[in-house]
Parts: sequence; structure tokens; C-alpha cells
Amino acid sequence: MDDLISAALNFAPEQNFVIADDKDLIYSSTMESGEIKELLAMPPIESYEIATINNEEFFIIELSSKHSNLSYFNIVELDNINDQKAYISLMIFLYIFFMVIVTIFISRQSAKAISKPIERLTKNVKKVQEGNFEVVPDHNQEFLKDEIGDLQENFYVMVDKINSLIKENYEKQLIIKETEYRALQAQINPHFFYNTLDSIHWMAKVSDQKKIAEMAEALGSMMRGMVSKKGPLITVGEELAIVESYITIQQSRYNERLVFRLYCEEQLKKASIPKLTIQPIIENAIKHGLEEMIEPCKIEVYIERYGNDLMIYVRDDGVGISAKKIEQILNGTVVSKGTGIGLNNIHERIRLLYGDDYGITITSKESKGTTLFVTIPFIEE
Repeated sequence: MDDLISAALNFAPEQNFVIADDKDLIYSSTMESGEIKELLAMPPIESYEIATINNEEFFIIELSSKHSNLSYFNIVELDNINDQKAYISLMIFLYIFFMVIVTIFISRQSAKAISKPIERLTKNVKKVQEGNFEVVPDHNQEFLKDEIGDLQENFYVMVDKINSLIKENYEKQLIIKETEYRALQAQINPHFFYNTLDSIHWMAKVSDQKKIAEMAEALGSMMRGMVSKKGPLITVGEELAIVESYITIQQSRYNERLVFRLYCEEQLKKASIPKLTIQPIIENAIKHGLEEMIEPCKIEVYIERYGNDLMIYVRDDGVGISAKKIEQILNGTVVSKGTGIGLNNIHERIRLLYGDDYGITITSKESKGTTLFVTIPFIEE
């Protein structure tokens, strides 16, 4: 019967099970007879009760049958319950302690994942404040996919653009300094130079050397036009006066080989233009066009107004320029053979003064000639 009841009810080893008919014992699993007598002598238990039997405390549950006088008692020593309670409390405490440790670890890792990018960004911001803009990360670096990552990426994009602007401004300042230096060189003791040219001019006239006199006079006029104005801008009329003096000198040298034509309406001569824009272009056409051929070379200059822009065309029927050489000219890698003011210098000065929408463009066909276009805003002085 013990085996049957144990298999059917599956009691724990520390539990005692008693079946009684009124006050008569029917079955007891492990309790001794003296303990059973005390149990049966107790008044009826409504649900459960803690009672002392044979000087030991027990937790007793009584259940009465609805169909007979049988009573079922489930009895557990109170010490066993307290031990189990202490064990469960310990397990709960250990579990809570473990969860607290895990939570702290995860929180610290999460805090590091958030704070480290912010600390790195703050450090780089301080570097930028101190003037160090070399904080742009590798382009393959991946940022967090959140607001902090967006902040990092936008910061580095901003620094990269600042670097580009600093570099661009530095290059433009070098061009300005170079131009100012060349202008300063041209102004060294100009009166002595003019007086010498005047002396040559009058000596040539006295000696009836008309060509020498014309060349000396043209050179003096040309140099006065170049250095008399201190600012970067002169009128188209003043620029054309420099051009005419330069052409006079070159025609004395090349004679019939140089055919020059100028087309400009009178009202356009009051417009402003960067100093030494047209003359170096014509000089470039002579050096790279006329000097590369035996036949006469025709150079034509057209100055026209299109809306709010002033367009200058310089066209020659020389040997032409290859596309690669055009790129080198505009990049400044081709060294000028003339005054030292290359087309790249003119192009950059125009962009510096008026913006990237203006400047020089070149079209050319080899053995057919070259056309150079200068675009600047139309501004009357």
C-alpha cells in the first residue's frame, strides 16, 4: 500500500501522509504511533495549522472527504519548511545579485558606447578650436546609426570643407602675392626707366631712326599704362592703349607677318577690366601662334557686350593647340614665354575678383587656329 500511495501521490520524502476514519488510523507513511495519537487527538483543522507534536513543530494540512468520514493529513516538519524557505531566499538573493551585476555591466558598456564617440568628438572639436584641422577620419570609417553618429559625420564633413576652403584661399592668396610682387617689380624706379626711354626716343629722332623712335615711344607708353594705375582694375580703353603700344613694338619686329585687327565699340571702352588681361593673351597668341609658323598670322580681338557680361574674343589663325596643352595652360603647368603673366594667372585673377562663373575658356583646332574667350561682368567705371 505504501508503494501504491507513494506512486499515486508522489510525496516528497520529508512529507508525512496520514489517513484516518474519524479517530481511527487507517494509514501513516512515516509518523510514529505516539505522534499519530497526538495528531488524532487534536480538534479538527479547518485548512492548515502549525502544531507541536512530541516537542516538534509541524505544518499540518487536513482535508475531509465529502463522501465518507475519512480525513487526510499532510504533515511536514516546520524545520524543513524553514530550510526550504532559507534556500529559496538565498537563491532569490543570488539571482537578484547576479542580475544587478549583469545590469551594471551592460549599463557601463552602453554608457561607454555612447560616451566614447562624444568624448572623441569633443577632443576633435578642441583640436579644431586650437587651429588643428587635420582631424578628418578615414573615409571608410563607419559611424553609429543614431543622432551621435550623424553629429560626428556632419562635424567631419564640415572640417573637410573648411580644409578645402583654407587650401583654396591659400592658393588664391599666393596668386595675389605673386601678382603684387610682379607689379612691385615693374614699379622699381619707373622715372629713371621712362627718362631713359625718352632719351632713346629723342636720340633716334635726331638720328632720323623712325622705327627706333616709335618703338621707344610705344614701350614707354606701354610701361606707363602698366604701372600708372595702382588698383587691380582699369578701363577697357586704358587696356587697349597698352595693347596698341605692344602691337606697335611687335609689328616693328615682325612687319607683315603680324596682321592685327581690333573691334570694340566706343561705349564699351568705359567698362572696367582687370589690368593686363588682353595684352598677355595677345602676347601668348604671338608666342604660340605666329612664332610657330612662317606665313603671316592674323590676330583679331573682339569686345562685345552680352546682357550683363562683357565678352572678349582673341582669335588667331596660327598652328593651333592640342587639348592636352590647353589643359596645361589653364592649370599653369606651361611656363609663359613672354611677360611671365600666364593665362592661368589671368583666369585665376578673374575668378578671384568675380567668382567661378567667370574666367577663360579656350577652343582650338590644330593647323586651324585658336580662339580664347574671356568672360567678366559688365561694370562701367
